[in-house]
Amino acid sequence: MDAWLIRAGRGGAHAADWIRNGIVGIGWDFGGADIAAMSREQIEAAYASAHPEDSKRKVAANVGQVVRFAHAMAPGDTVVMYDPSVRLYHIGAIDGPCQPVAGAEGVTYARTVTWTKTAPRNALAQASKNSLGCIQTLVAISEEVMANLEAAAKRRGRASADKPHAVDGDFAWVEFYMELADRLLPYKDDRGTLIERLQELYAGLDMKLPKLDSDDVPADIDPYTVFGLFNKGVSLANRVKIARALGRALGVSAPPPAAFPGTPLLNNLNATFYAFVGDHRRGEHDIDNLWRMFEAQLALAQTDDVRTRSEFVAAYNDAIEQFSLAWKLSMGLFWARPLRFINLDSRSRWFMGDMALAGTALAQASPKEKSAPIHDGAAYLALCDTALAQLGSEACPYTSLPELSHAAFLESERVNQEKKAAAKAAEEEAQENALGDAGVETEGISPTGPDATASHDEPAPLPAEELPFYGKEDFLEEVFMDEEGYDALVGVLNAKKNIILQGAPGVGKTFIAKRLAYSIMGAKVPERVQMVQFHQSYSYEDFIEGYRPCADGFKLEQGAFYRFCKRAEADPGNDYFFIIDEINRGNLSKIFGELFMLIENDKRGPRNRLRLLYSHEPFYVPANVHIIGMMNTADRSLAVLDYALRRRFAFFDLRPGFDSEGFGAYRESLGSDAFDRLVACVKRLNAAIAADDSLGEGFCIGHSYFCGLSADGVTDTKLAAIVEYELVPMLREYWFDEPSKVREWSGALREAIK
Repeated sequence: MDAWLIRAGRGGAHAADWIRNGIVGIGWDFGGADIAAMSREQIEAAYASAHPEDSKRKVAANVGQVVRFAHAMAPGDTVVMYDPSVRLYHIGAIDGPCQPVAGAEGVTYARTVTWTKTAPRNALAQASKNSLGCIQTLVAISEEVMANLEAAAKRRGRASADKPHAVDGDFAWVEFYMELADRLLPYKDDRGTLIERLQELYAGLDMKLPKLDSDDVPADIDPYTVFGLFNKGVSLANRVKIARALGRALGVSAPPPAAFPGTPLLNNLNATFYAFVGDHRRGEHDIDNLWRMFEAQLALAQTDDVRTRSEFVAAYNDAIEQFSLAWKLSMGLFWARPLRFINLDSRSRWFMGDMALAGTALAQASPKEKSAPIHDGAAYLALCDTALAQLGSEACPYTSLPELSHAAFLESERVNQEKKAAAKAAEEEAQENALGDAGVETEGISPTGPDATASHDEPAPLPAEELPFYGKEDFLEEVFMDEEGYDALVGVLNAKKNIILQGAPGVGKTFIAKRLAYSIMGAKVPERVQMVQFHQSYSYEDFIEGYRPCADGFKLEQGAFYRFCKRAEADPGNDYFFIIDEINRGNLSKIFGELFMLIENDKRGPRNRLRLLYSHEPFYVPANVHIIGMMNTADRSLAVLDYALRRRFAFFDLRPGFDSEGFGAYRESLGSDAFDRLVACVKRLNAAIAADDSLGEGFCIGHSYFCGLSADGVTDTKLAAIVEYELVPMLREYWFDEPSKVREWSGALREAIK
C-alpha cells in the first residue's frame, strides 16, 4: 500500500469540504470522461487539447499527477491532506475508485476517503515539514515521513478530547468532568432550574450555598462557576462531597472522583467568572457570553474544523474581555474538556514558559508566569495545538494535559517548599542573632519560654468565601497608578514590612493606603486593617500602653498598636496592616519607645521580645504586621524625621496622577471642556512649583482635588469652588512672600474655567 500527499486546491481552500464529504479530488476538467479507463497518452492528448497555452514541461507535470490520481492511487492506500485553517494534517484511507463529479466547486474527479486521524504540523520534524511542503497536487510520501506523521497523530490521539479513557487511573476525574460538562450544557437556556438544583444540593449536604452574587441566591449563573463550586480552596473531603452531589443532581453516570490531581483551583475570594450584580464591571451579556464559550468549546472538542474553530475564537474573544477572567478562563476551559484545552494558571505558565520543563517547543509558545493574558482565541488554540503535538514526545514526556498540569503543580510545590524552608531558616537565624548571641535571654525572658501576655477576644474572621474579593486589578482601576508602580510598591512593602507613602497634597495617600492593604490581602477585610493619626499630643501611652485615670485611681490600658499586634499574633496565616496618617506630626521617639528596634523586618517574632515600659510584659511585633505611614511633603511645620526611625522605613513617592491612564479615562468620562482646561492649567502650575527652588515637586497639587465628580456634577460652580476654596488658599501658603505669583496663578486657574 502506498501513501500520498494531496493538496485540497490552491491554499487548501477545499479541505473543509473534503473532510465533510469524505473525499479527495482533482480539478482538471476532461469533460466527464472516465480517466481511469484512459491511457497516459490519451490523458495527455486530452489535456494538451484543453490547455494549448501550457508548455510541454507543464503539460507533462500536470498529466503525471492526473495519472497518479486515476491509476496509481488505489483503495487501501493512505492519503494525507493539509488544512491550513486548522494547521492539521488529516490522514485517511482511500475507499473507492476515481470517478467524475458533477457540480462540485473545484473538483472534477474524486475518490471516497475514510478520514481517521490528524497530526499537527508543528509536531513534525523539520525534514518532514520540508517534504510535505511540496506544491504539487499529488505526490508520494516516503516511509520515513509517513512514520513521523503517524507518530504525531498517535500522540494527538492519546490526548483526544472525546476519549477520557486515554488517561490512566491517576486522572480518573477526567471522565466525570467531561460528562458533567455534557450534562450542564442543556441548562444553557434553563438557568433558573440549574440554580434551584444547586440550592437543593447544598441543602441536602447541610451546607450553605457559597456567595455567588450580591444576593444570597444568584439570579443567573454560568457553567464554569458551577465547576468552581468544587474546584477552589476547600478541603478535599468537601470537594469530593460537592462533586458527588452535583453528579447525582445532574445525572452524571461516570464515577465521582476521590482525588483531583492536575485540576487548577480558584481563589476562594474570586470564585465566580463574573462580577456581582451592582458592580459596574459586570456587563449585560457576560453570563450569556460564558455559556456561548462553553457551547463552542464542547463543539470544537467533538469536531475540529473551520466552523467550530471560528465559533470558538469569536466566543473566546468576547468572553476574555470580561471582568477578572484573564487566565481564569483557561481554567474553566480545561475543566470542561481537560484533554483538549490547556490550563494556563500561574503554576503551569511558570512550569512551561519560565522553566521550559515541558520542552523547548512548548516553552517558546507558552506565556510566562508574569505575561499578559492571551486575548486572542486563535493564539490560545494554537498553543493548545502545540501542547497536544508535543505530548508524549522525547522533549515532553507527559502523555495528557492533565498529567502536564499535575507535573506543574508538583514541581512548583517542591520549589515553594524549598523557598519557604530557606526563608524560615534565614528568619530564625536573624531572630536568634538580632539581640545578641543565640540562646541569650533578653531581660530575663527565654526565647522559647511561655508568653505571659493575656488573651484578648477578637471577632472571628469571616469565612473566606464570604469576603468581598479585592485584587491588583481592583486597585489599578480605583487608583491612578500604573501597574509597574503598583508592583514596585508591593515589592518594597513585602520586603521592608514598613513603608511611608510621601507626597504632595491631594495625591491620594490615605485612599491608596487602605486599598494597597486590601489588594495584598486579596479581600476587603477591615478587621485586619487599622488606622490612627499622629499629632503633637500623641504618646507612647496611646500607642503601646499606659496608665489612665479611673474611679479607683489609675488603670493600665493597652494602646492601639499593642491591641493590633495581639490580633495579628492570633492569626499568623493572614497579613495585617497598621496605617499611620501624618506620621511625621508626632514625637516619634516618644511614641515608638522600645519599638524602634522591634519594628525592623529582621527583628520580628517571639525570639526578639522585650519587656514593655509599664507592664513589664514580654512583647514582640508579629511578622505578619505591616506598617504603612503617610507623610505630606508640603507641610512646612514638620521637623525632619528621626534618623533612627527613617532607616527602618522604606519611602515611596506618590506623584500627581494627571497623566495616568486611569485619570485620562476618568477625565474623558466627564466630557467637560472646563474640567479639561482646569486640569491642563494645574499641570502647568505644577511645573512652575517643581521648578521653584523654595518649593519643589513635594509641593505639587495632586489629582484627588478633582476626583469624585460625575458627568452631571462638573458644573462651573463646583469647579470654581475647587479653585477658590482649595487651590488658591494653598497657593497663598506656598508663595506667602511672593504675592505676584499668587495673583498670576490664581488668575490663570479662574480663567481656565470661564
